[in-house]
This record gives sequence, C-alpha cells and structure tokens, in this order.
Amino acid sequence: MVAARSFSGRLGFDAEPGVLSVVLARAATGRTTFLVHLGAERLMAEGSVLHAAVADQVDDLRRWYEAALTQRGIPGPDRARLHRRLLIQTPDRIAPELLEGTLRSGLEPPPSLLLLDGFDWAGNLVERAGTLGGLIGLARPLSAELWLTATVHVAPDVRRLAAPVDRFDPLITRAVDLAPRGEKLVLRHLRSEGQPLNDEIDVAELPLGGPEFIERAKPLPAGAYTLLSGGAEGAEALFGACAQSHGVQELNFSFAGRRPERTRGLVELSAEELRQGEVARGYIEQRLARKFPNTPNFQALMQTIWHQVATAGEVFIVGLLLPDGSVNGGTGWAAELAKHFHKPVHVFDQGRGHWLDWTGDEWRSVEPPRITHARFTGTGTRYLNPAGREAIEGLFTRTFG
Repeated sequence: MVAARSFSGRLGFDAEPGVLSVVLARAATGRTTFLVHLGAERLMAEGSVLHAAVADQVDDLRRWYEAALTQRGIPGPDRARLHRRLLIQTPDRIAPELLEGTLRSGLEPPPSLLLLDGFDWAGNLVERAGTLGGLIGLARPLSAELWLTATVHVAPDVRRLAAPVDRFDPLITRAVDLAPRGEKLVLRHLRSEGQPLNDEIDVAELPLGGPEFIERAKPLPAGAYTLLSGGAEGAEALFGACAQSHGVQELNFSFAGRRPERTRGLVELSAEELRQGEVARGYIEQRLARKFPNTPNFQALMQTIWHQVATAGEVFIVGLLLPDGSVNGGTGWAAELAKHFHKPVHVFDQGRGHWLDWTGDEWRSVEPPRITHARFTGTGTRYLNPAGREAIEGLFTRTFG
C-alpha cells in the first residue's frame, strides 16, 4: 500500500512532535470527525495511533475509522491490518497517569499520534496546566504529535483563543478552528509556524467528511444534538424544556443584565462577542419592513440571535408569518439570518396551524419536520398558543421518540 502524506501536512503543518495542538469548535461541529481523519491518515502512513475519549464510544470510533479508511479506498484486508495499529481507550478523564500504562502496552510501532478527545479545560488553572504539561511530557519521548479537542461557544481568532482555552495560551503551539459558513464547514489556521493565519479552507476540499460523516456512520444519540436558543419566555423556554426532557444539549445566549427564563446551558456573551453579530438597526428594519426600539438592549438581543443562527445547521421558528413573507416580531431576524446564511429554515405558523419551509424564493407548506442537524436553532414568539406548543413538542417526539 502506498503511504499517504500525513493529514496535518495537507493542512500546511509540518510534523512537530511533542507540542500541544488544539482543534476548537462548537458542540457537534466535527471535532471528533477531525480527529478520526487525522488518525486514518496516520495509519495509512504506516504509523500507530492512540485515540482516547472519555465517553464510552469504542465501538463508535472503530466504526468511524472503518468508514474513513473505506472512503479512501483501502481494501478490506489492509483495513484490518491498519486497525491493529489503532489503540482506542476510554479513560474516566484525559490525564497522563491514565494514559501512561496504555502507551507502554506494546503497540508496534509506538504511537506517533496521540488524539485526546474530551479534555476538561475548565477548573483550577494550575491543576489543568499541570495536566497539559504532563500530556506534552508523554508525547515528547515518543516523538509523537499531540492533538486535543476543545468546545467553544464563540468564534476564536488569532489574537486570542476563545474561552476556556485562552487561559492556557502559552502552552498551545498549533490551533485550528472548525466552523460552519452557510452550507459549508470551514477550517481556519489560528496558530501555526509559517502558515497564513485566518485563511479559511472548505473542509469539502480536504479528506474530511465534516459532521455529516459521523451522521452517515451511525445515527447520533440525542445527547449529541445541541439546541441553540435564547431561553426567553414562550417558544424558546419550551424548546429548552423539550431539549432537556429528551436528553438534548442546550445553549442559551444572553448578555449582562438580561434575565432569561431558562438558564440551562447559559452563555453570557461579552461586549466583544456581541459585536460579532452587530448589524445596523436600519438594515434589520429594512429587511423586516417595520420599526424596532432604538435601545442598547434591543441591539444586544439582535446580536444574540446572530449567535443562535450563525453556527446552526437548521432553524426552527414558531410564530406568525406575515403577508410580506417575514416572521412577526424580533424573531423574524432569525429567519432572515437563516435565509442569508442559506440554512434550512422551518416556521410553524400559529395562525395557519401548520409548518412551512423556505424554498429560496417562497414559503411552502410541508409535512411536520424532524431535526436533522446536530446543531439547530429553536426560537419563536413569547405568546404560544396550544397549536404552537404541540408543534414544538411534536418536533422533539418525532425526532427522538
């Protein structure tokens, strides 16, 4: 079999053993997929791989590696041989003392790539920094590359990595960001020697399947889905309650001084993070053909809606569709953003009593939808009627049973 050049080499990284590399992404945006493809490329290059994840997902990871190698056209006997150089471990936590014994288990050749998915970046700074130092210390004697994943809630940049990773900035040598851009998943270099920073690479142009790769390999459990919302009274609160009852993760974006009804998964955006979603009030009024309050709180609320929609795969709204094709109230901005980003957008019109989808040109009545993307927005009116409540509850029941 012809050895493949390492995946990190295709990204512009020279192999640099014994340093800390991190892939940052929102929940359910493809971090584990990224690691699987890194590992598959290393196996094809005749190296050995240790892939550690804190969840009980050994069978899933084996399945995903099998799919990744199959995608590359590796014949069955060769895939079986490569699997023998893949060691998957699921320790209680990602820590040097729990991995050291595994690294001495006799895997031949010794792992040249350590993929650690699920490190807890929160907690005591000194303790976590010591753990990261220990992981780097494990990689160096092996001359192994070390990659960790990190969940972030806002877009990082080259000036400052997003929280909670930013606390360990001096320890991180390489960093990339995975983020949706409309219908694409793009990768950005945030930190790399000799590599242009902030250059966006469409993941479709790389040997990465994106989050859909995992969805094809095995249906995702409810816990792998994330609701993006604002936690306000009415539709958003019910979206959150249904998410919690079905075991779906939940992120509610807010800002200082605002008191959302739901606080599960609360993300209080800083002034700098709010500015990422800044749009002139006049433009919003033009798109929605109506006036809105000229207050800092309203502007901040519109900015939180940007965070709800920008990284979602699809958008669900419960409210009232107006004759001009917009959705009533400030929630209409979520629909307009979804159209702008070319995301699937579904509206339950409480007046008509049924669901409609945006085709790109017009609204079309459809059968009640299911949630099909791992990150989805759920928002809508504060004034739910019984039909609206049933629509939200039915959406979750159809999807998760």
